[in-house]
Amino acid sequence: MKPVFEFSDVRNAFGNTAERYASAAVLLKDAGDELHERLLCLYPADSQSTKKTARKTTIVDAACAIGNSSRRLGASYTNAQVISIDSSPEMLRHLSSLKQSSSIRPVGGNIAQLPLADDSVNIIFCHLGLSWCGESLTDVLQEFQRVLKRDGLFVFTVLGPNTFNELRHAWVSLQWPSLKTPLIELHDIGNLLLHGGWREPVLDRSQFQVTYQKSEDLFRDLDDLGWFSLMSEVKLPEIGAEKRRQFDNAYRQHCSQDDLLTASFEMIFGCTWGVPASDDATDNQANHETRIDVNALRRKIRAQ
Repeated sequence: MKPVFEFSDVRNAFGNTAERYASAAVLLKDAGDELHERLLCLYPADSQSTKKTARKTTIVDAACAIGNSSRRLGASYTNAQVISIDSSPEMLRHLSSLKQSSSIRPVGGNIAQLPLADDSVNIIFCHLGLSWCGESLTDVLQEFQRVLKRDGLFVFTVLGPNTFNELRHAWVSLQWPSLKTPLIELHDIGNLLLHGGWREPVLDRSQFQVTYQKSEDLFRDLDDLGWFSLMSEVKLPEIGAEKRRQFDNAYRQHCSQDDLLTASFEMIFGCTWGVPASDDATDNQANHETRIDVNALRRKIRAQ
């Protein structure tokens, strides 16, 4: 059973951290850069027509937060319209204050109910937004398929089940209230894509590690990302010095470096195509197969 994250809770959690988000978003940068590079392999920037009469490529950055990916998409796809969608007005205001291109259009909305027309988008880019959908994940994927043009492309990341291993073990050992973690199994997301009619899904995973001197720094990053309040019933101010000392000791039992706390992140990368332009390209769904290719599109990721 997936943990349930209410839409209003997610919106409020991220809205409350909009001004602090950038300081912790460096944790997510390597994976976001890798997803961007994979997109460029599948949909090269120079494939856009430069003719003035041609329609622009439309790219949606779904759950865009403060727009780090939106700005990079706009810089790479100079002839594209980048629609940056997020449910948090605070995040979008922060994006608007930083955006450097008129091709980026911030739009408020729920990714399960996109304020976009059918068959209007060439590319959907979603870095970690699916992780916080909970039981509405199927609805979100259906909505993405609705707005995507025939043969449109969807690329995404989600947090895999090996994320926060050390954190979860230490948390349980202290018998604190259970964490709700936004983790999705690779085969689960693959099955959802397959049964939702997506074409030629390719999924693989990479492992990232971030080290901290003490749990206070880890908690601060998770709080600045808006994740801590969604995952934990324990409020950050309630974790005093003695509890943090106990937590650090428990955490280090699950780390290979005695003097550092290691936080592991498993990132699942995915790409898939929308409804085919012809009915002939349905073999993947008919055969009930999801292609999980560990080597496909892989590049070396800086995970140190």
